[in-house]
Amino acid sequence: MTEFNQDTHILRNFFLHIPLFRSLGGAPTEMEELIRSSEMRMVRRGEFLFRRGDASDRIYIVHSGEIGIYQGEKLIALQRRGSICGEVSLLSGSGHSSSARAMFDCSVVVIPGESFVRLIESVPSVGRELIRILSERFRGTLDAPADLHPGRICSVSYPEQEERSGRMVFSLALAVREEGQRVVILTLNESSPLIFEKDRNLIEQLQGPESGRSSDLPVILNLEPLLVDGQEEQLRLNLHDLLSGLRRTFDLVLVDLANRPSPAAQAMLDDADESLVFYRKERPAASAGRAIRETNADRRQKPGELPVFQGWRLDPVVNGATRRLARQLLQSSRGLCLGGGGARALAHAGCLDVFEQEGLEFDAVSGSSMGAVIGALYALQLPAKEIRKLIGRYLFHSDAILDKRLPFVSFFGGHRLADLLRSVFRGIRIEDMPLPFFCNAADLKSGQMVMFDSGWLDFALRCTVSLPGIYPPVEWNGRTLVDGSVMNNLPGEILRQNGLSHVVGINVSPVADPLSARTGVNRREGLKGVYRFVNLPPILKIVNRSISVANRELLKFRLNDFDFLLNPDVGSFDLFDFHRQREILHAGYEEANRQLNGLREALRLPAGEQRNGTARGSG
Repeated sequence: MTEFNQDTHILRNFFLHIPLFRSLGGAPTEMEELIRSSEMRMVRRGEFLFRRGDASDRIYIVHSGEIGIYQGEKLIALQRRGSICGEVSLLSGSGHSSSARAMFDCSVVVIPGESFVRLIESVPSVGRELIRILSERFRGTLDAPADLHPGRICSVSYPEQEERSGRMVFSLALAVREEGQRVVILTLNESSPLIFEKDRNLIEQLQGPESGRSSDLPVILNLEPLLVDGQEEQLRLNLHDLLSGLRRTFDLVLVDLANRPSPAAQAMLDDADESLVFYRKERPAASAGRAIRETNADRRQKPGELPVFQGWRLDPVVNGATRRLARQLLQSSRGLCLGGGGARALAHAGCLDVFEQEGLEFDAVSGSSMGAVIGALYALQLPAKEIRKLIGRYLFHSDAILDKRLPFVSFFGGHRLADLLRSVFRGIRIEDMPLPFFCNAADLKSGQMVMFDSGWLDFALRCTVSLPGIYPPVEWNGRTLVDGSVMNNLPGEILRQNGLSHVVGINVSPVADPLSARTGVNRREGLKGVYRFVNLPPILKIVNRSISVANRELLKFRLNDFDFLLNPDVGSFDLFDFHRQREILHAGYEEANRQLNGLREALRLPAGEQRNGTARGSG
């Protein structure tokens, strides 16, 4: 901490306006003694007032800014202007039970412990007020939510055309509103259309009580007229207080910045949790913030791009890409994990159909085995109808992916499967896909799981579908890779590790599986049953079922990876029943519809959220 210039007038005025010391207006001697013993200090963002276990010999009162109280890494309280910190440890004579860290640049009043205790003894009204404050704080902890989530701050600039940043901010704010979250826009950009008189009047009209759309529009605050020349440090503190207050009310604070440097703009950049810099032609320097290229709205999204451009004088379109960015800023991104199960994994496509109809969007995908194949199609942002069409074209029967060989390593050679994957996914690299995508494989040599998050997509999928006994392992970089389901058939933890806040899993490994347990010919099928017994011998299903049973037991220990788990009823389908795809798709469709309300609750979505039920292949 660095000392901040004391000002007796500021301290006296501050003390008289906070409840703890208000009664000192009638005790001038004690007030003067308090002022003499107190000092004002500046605490920089991220700096600690004290840490858990530190000795306590003083108290702190927040003059401006915001102090976070932490138990370990968990934020448990926010102390703002007039709040007192460290008093319980001082009065109990123990070390601090928590840590206090500045959320912004702050100013605090530091009062030595001896002076504070003498004041309580000499002015009983101060002691009574302290008891009231402590009682209210204790009662507040009983009613407090389990997790404290103050709103986040994001600055936005568009150096190539300053006017454009205001339009971008407004579209982002609308996307946040579509997610059911609260957002406020601060503009420090005199070129922004948000502060032009005619545009501001239009916004005020739309937000008026007579407008049915008022709840859909963000709040806009123009700070330009308020930032008159003055003391730079005081300006920063005032802005910190403003942001602290806004974070209590709003889930996201979007700041529209001009490209010209100013003390106010620098203060906003310093306080922002994330800074976005948009461009169309020349990529800005990495130090400026997270660079995002605005591309035409009809283009498919690539990493680092936002396909929302309709024209310089038109607002960016609000589409799936805009909403995904909004969820990233809100730290509420959603991941989808699809488990393997052979033909049963086609049920995933039925679930995707419901998600699309209901406007449920996901921001990253992981999968294992055949679930990874369906997940890859979704990560390419193909509409559900197109996914079903591809399934019908390429996976119409098990013969499409099974080519017999001498069963020394596996029963089937895997050449048809590899050809199919190349036909669908040729030339696509995982790192270039519209959505982040992950699939796993198991290395027989090391016994470790291998996760693919880059490289050629068709190769990664060939590795993750190498079911032992059915397809041969893939030799790669000194590894011998088999199906990812051998180690984890539902790899949701990779989504958590990559920052996804909510993860939904779809499990297609049934609890009971009498078909896989059958060891003889199905006599009811006659010659067809004999043919299936010879061409798809029970050993294949027995091996796969054994892996599946082990994975279901392991899944019990991985349930914390998921906010919600769907289990389509696929127990009546065989591992190789690709010819029954219509029935399997329907099983997924039925499960997703049945669990829709629970899924919405787990994702914290408003009931009945739907965006016209339109497919979003380009979003």
